[in-house]
Amino acid sequence: MSEDTRNMGSVNASKGDPRDLLALQRTRLAIERTFLSFVRTGIAILAGAVGIPFLFEGGAPKAAGWILGGVAALVVVWGFIRYRTAKRRLELQGRMLAH
Repeated sequence: MSEDTRNMGSVNASKGDPRDLLALQRTRLAIERTFLSFVRTGIAILAGAVGIPFLFEGGAPKAAGWILGGVAALVVVWGFIRYRTAKRRLELQGRMLAH
């Protein structure tokens, strides 16, 4: 791969190519949409965690509810960590394209 091909994105950005800005905006929206899907999944798991002990009696369904509640929390935290990491990476790329 030649030097010109590798730097093509930064060359376009330095000329003020609006496609680079639009690509960053689309990527930002995709990152937010992915985070919201993690939150939605966590809420669905939490609903199951609350519902299982009401549908079934005994100690096992109650334990399953607690375990699913923990899994729901982990899913949301994992989604937030991925969101924050991707957002930082995107901001770094945006700063690099601006120069």
